[in-house]
Amino acid sequence: MKKLLECWFCILPLIPATAQSSKEKIYDGREYVLSSVRISGTSFFRDGENPQNNTLLFDKVLYRDVRLLYDIRTDELITQRPGVAKDIIVVKELVDFFTLGRDTLVHLKEAGTGLPDGFYLQIFNSPAYKSVARYKKELKEPRAVKEKSYYSETVKYFMKTPGSDHFIPVRNIQNLLSIDKQYKKKLRRLLRTEGDSDNFPASIALVLDYLNKASRHE
Repeated sequence: MKKLLECWFCILPLIPATAQSSKEKIYDGREYVLSSVRISGTSFFRDGENPQNNTLLFDKVLYRDVRLLYDIRTDELITQRPGVAKDIIVVKELVDFFTLGRDTLVHLKEAGTGLPDGFYLQIFNSPAYKSVARYKKELKEPRAVKEKSYYSETVKYFMKTPGSDHFIPVRNIQNLLSIDKQYKKKLRRLLRTEGDSDNFPASIALVLDYLNKASRHE
């Protein structure tokens, strides 16, 4: 299971790109100002883990070794010019994808996907089957007088199959078993023997990988 996740979470979208040493263009956005209000937690994806040495496909140019943070609450990608203590918002419209550690996040637009414009975690990617996750964080008021405000995080999962024109929600295992009824029993057995009941994204990747391979042999 770990090998499967490492394989699919690190796959980058198949978009032609040219490596570029000069990174001036990605610093053209406006300044990002972090709230000074005392809040428990952060608004960043995975709380800001792995900010260094990431990859960004920006305006069809591939940038490597970039410092990046993804603010889930505002759906903004943040970078920092080397040697300058100032955070910059990367112009979203020119971003195709970026990596944060082993995770790949793609910029999807509503046209052709049926999803709101924004950044999505890539769970599985093939020509026939795709899956992404949309993260959201909301600022919540303190539960008690002496407590701080805090961030509440939610995640929604979506998939696209040969039978769907757009991405559709996938909420539970039953949704996965219903993708292709002829494989329902095999998928149930697959999840029972190789799945992880505590890791829904891993189950999605496992099922779609199986269906993708099966479709190539039909």
